[in-house]
Amino acid sequence: MEDKTLKLSQENWLVAALDVLSKDGIEKVKVEPLAVYLGVTKGSFYWHFKNREALFTQMVDYWAAVQNDIIDHLGESALEPKQRLWNVLQFIGRKDSRHDVAIRAWARNNNYAAQAITAIDGRRLTFCEKLFEQMGFADDEIKLRARLVYYYQVGEYTVLEQDAAPQRLALSELRYKMLIV
Repeated sequence: MEDKTLKLSQENWLVAALDVLSKDGIEKVKVEPLAVYLGVTKGSFYWHFKNREALFTQMVDYWAAVQNDIIDHLGESALEPKQRLWNVLQFIGRKDSRHDVAIRAWARNNNYAAQAITAIDGRRLTFCEKLFEQMGFADDEIKLRARLVYYYQVGEYTVLEQDAAPQRLALSELRYKMLIV
């Protein structure tokens, strides 16, 4: 029998923990059930984490790093601001938001997660503001348009009923046209 413990990375544990957080809440993120879910022993967990609290901290750090990577990727400056905005809107329509929603829910009762949310929200809003600034909009319009994009994204993620893919694409196109005028 092959020993999966040696091949399992810390990222495997973090993604599994975020999946459980998304599905069942933080109270269900426990070492033994995660080990069973991943098909390994608890020893694998302790190879990567000191304890459950360390897992919680690293879950937040991992989520934040992924979010920062996304912002960096979407913000490639070689593209025109309108193209970057289009890319952002397309990304929003395709993104798996389960972890975002779960982290936001958890952040209501966890200061570390709340601080991460605040930092990511600030970075995302600043990113959107820069796009609209580069498109030549005035100060008040920059803030409003950035908030429209970002608050739409957060709201879209938290609504349980999702539009079908063709409808999401049509709405993205309409939203884009409204935002660049």
